[in-house]
Amino acid sequence: GRVGLEVVVLDRGDRPGPIFTERVIAPPSAPIITSAADALAVVLNERGHVDIDHIAELLHADADAVIAELGDAIYRDPESGAWQTADAYLSGQVRDKLKSAEAAAALDPVFERNVRALVEVQPADLGPSD
Repeated sequence: GRVGLEVVVLDRGDRPGPIFTERVIAPPSAPIITSAADALAVVLNERGHVDIDHIAELLHADADAVIAELGDAIYRDPESGAWQTADAYLSGQVRDKLKSAEAAAALDPVFERNVRALVEVQPADLGPSD
């Protein structure tokens, strides 16, 4: 009986289980996450983009709760459907983004906040005749 047990133990040692493999992926010292903003920072650092599902996972919350808590820190891009940080979304081609947001808001009022935020960051030197 004892020999069989030893073989099993050695055998298991040869192939690390899934827990071991997953640990390797995670950073050695996991940051302390107390809010959705913390989780957002961690996910941006790890993945380079806003991953709502992953943020929700880190917080043991659901995606809707995360989106509500992050509030104006993130915006959904109506063109791609992807979430972006406010910094990324409210910069760059803000005139084109405003047009997209207005079109999207006409179909889905959830995008009205995008329109409001984009209106505030429009370049001042452009007249309505543009």
